[in-house]
Amino acid sequence: MKSKSFTHIYLEDAFKKKGCPVCNVVDKYVKRYLDNFLYENVNSPSVRIQLRETLGFCNQHAWQAVEMKDGLGISIVYEDLLKTALESFEKYQLKDTTIIKQKKGATKNSFLPAIKNQEVSCPVCKLGREVEQNCIELIIKNLKEPSFNGLYKNSDGLCLKHLKLLIEYSSDSKITHEIINIERENILNLISDLQEYQRKHDYRFSHEPFGEEKDSWIRAVAKIVGKHPF
Repeated sequence: MKSKSFTHIYLEDAFKKKGCPVCNVVDKYVKRYLDNFLYENVNSPSVRIQLRETLGFCNQHAWQAVEMKDGLGISIVYEDLLKTALESFEKYQLKDTTIIKQKKGATKNSFLPAIKNQEVSCPVCKLGREVEQNCIELIIKNLKEPSFNGLYKNSDGLCLKHLKLLIEYSSDSKITHEIINIERENILNLISDLQEYQRKHDYRFSHEPFGEEKDSWIRAVAKIVGKHPF
């Protein structure tokens, strides 16, 4: 029997937890990346070069790195990035000003070009996209396997972002329809929980204790937009 990849193992485990399993696996890899980066790779020349090209991480992953509470590691990296920004200032000011007069904004596009790259080239975002793709391929490949199928059916299902990616990627109409049916049932159950949560906020029923529906409002947001990054 062919051994399972780490991502496959992580995915099966994620199906047993609350929330989108793909989000949970991506989050696991992202946190591991940031932890390794701050602990081992802060002074790595190759990593420094990569980060200079984008002036660090995108907004989401930069603040997620801050949440790791490693002020020293962050200070070392971002001192280097700020110095890189200053170098970009100098390069911009050295450009021939006559070009600006001839073509308005022609050289202005070259001011801090790395900032624009953050949204598309953030190394953590790249990792996340690779993990997403791997998870989606694993789901499609293994959905016909009974135990894997059962894990999916008994989970919270995918967030709509990852459901869309999966449907767009799948070339098997039977698997596509089965996944949509599973997700339809998940959403109907979530709507039922939301309605029960709202009912218990009515003063007539406020004496009733909350059950599984108590976090339905949080799960509803996560279903639409995916897991909170922090």
